[in-house]
Amino acid sequence: MNLSDFLTAIDSNLSVDGQGLCHVEINGHLLSFSETSDGLGFMIYAKVGAIPEKKSKLYAELLAGNLYGLGTLNAVLSIDEASGSVVLHRSFPSGALEEAEATTLLEEFISALSSWKEKL
Repeated sequence: MNLSDFLTAIDSNLSVDGQGLCHVEINGHLLSFSETSDGLGFMIYAKVGAIPEKKSKLYAELLAGNLYGLGTLNAVLSIDEASGSVVLHRSFPSGALEEAEATTLLEEFISALSSWKEKL
């Protein structure tokens, strides 16, 4: 399954724009989709929230959450210094997903995103 197939599985009206991106709001979360930089898959990402002033506690929580993907349902938490945001993202190899799996993975991503938004 490639990015276009994944988007169609979510909603038949979704597609990438001229920059190869798709932005959609689902359950109150703004999600973005794009091809991976190596072109071998696609990724989903979303802003979790602003980086708080007390960063040391946040960094410890983010690192603990990333450990083996257990606290993120296999997604990855990152800091985007340019936007001052904590970002959650997950990559998928092209061709490796069935439609039912795509729906489950999207639900898991949204669940992890919701959880981390509450923690921030």
